[in-house]
This record gives sequence, C-alpha cells and structure tokens, in this order.
Amino acid sequence: MVKIDFESIGDRLEAMRKVAGLNKQKTYELLETTKFIYHEVRYGRKKMPLSWAFTFNEKYGFNLQWIYSGQGEIFISNKDNK
Repeated sequence: MVKIDFESIGDRLEAMRKVAGLNKQKTYELLETTKFIYHEVRYGRKKMPLSWAFTFNEKYGFNLQWIYSGQGEIFISNKDNK
C-alpha cells in the first residue's frame, strides 16, 4: 500500500492519478500536457491549471475543493447534483 502525503497540491495530483488507475503517460495524454509541465506542477514549480482540476472532477468525481485546498471529501458525494 502506498502512503500518500496530502499536504501539497502536487501530492494530491499524484494521488488522483493513482486512484484513477492512470500511468504517467496516460495522465499526460488525459491532461493534454507534457512530462515536463506535469512535473513542474507536481513539484510545486507551477500552479495546477484549472483545466486539470476540471478534468479530474468531471471524469473521476474528485471534489474541486479537495483538489485545491485539501479540505473536504476527496470525492463529491453525488456527481449529478453539482
């Protein structure tokens, strides 16, 4: 079992990737980005684009509040009632 540190948005990005069952290459394709840009965000050198958060929210049900702040539930309780 992988222990994930949820203190930073980069850690949450990596956690979402793993929970969604995506390998890194599939993640780059999903987010329409490059390995370089992904790692810049992952390690806190760039801010996460809103489009990435919306993609994880829409495709997998991750809570936008949790993605950006680490607060609240990881998943939205009922995706149809946004």
